Amino acid sequence: MPDHKTGSRNLNESVEQLISVVAEEAEHCERVLSLLRQQQRCLIESDTEGLKANVLEQEKAIRRSRELERRRQTLVAGIAEGPVFDGETPNIAGLIANLSDEYGRRLASLRVSMARAIERVNKTKDQNRMLIEQSLGNINEIIRVLAAANVAAADYASRSKGSREAEALSVDRTC
Repeated sequence: MPDHKTGSRNLNESVEQLISVVAEEAEHCERVLSLLRQQQRCLIESDTEGLKANVLEQEKAIRRSRELERRRQTLVAGIAEGPVFDGETPNIAGLIANLSDEYGRRLASLRVSMARAIERVNKTKDQNRMLIEQSLGNINEIIRVLAAANVAAADYASRSKGSREAEALSVDRTC
């Protein structure tokens, strides 16, 4: 027969680990937000070297986010195997509703912090996307203007060459 105290202790340890992972996720969201704000500065200042370095850091951050998410999902699934959840894997809100007040409050607070950070991340990502699209539009316009200028210059050069040939012919006829 399973020991109730051992089961409770394992659940508490799993919940503590989950709280630790969610706290790390919330901190990591702040790190991602910092990277996105740095990206924004690089875009505004046309700092291509800074932007390259920032993209590399963002790639690392994305990998870390995925790792933390997998750890959280594994912990939630493990907690869900306990008697409180009857094998159904709840989301964080479902866990909060079924945990003790202490754990529920801590997890709820972290969930709110993480949700706010994710909201700020998404807003900054949207702003950066707008800056990138605006820059691409400006680049396309510059290319269009330069292409038109090159056509005009080529046309002028060919007309100029033709008029010099005509002048040469008229000079030859006078001789």
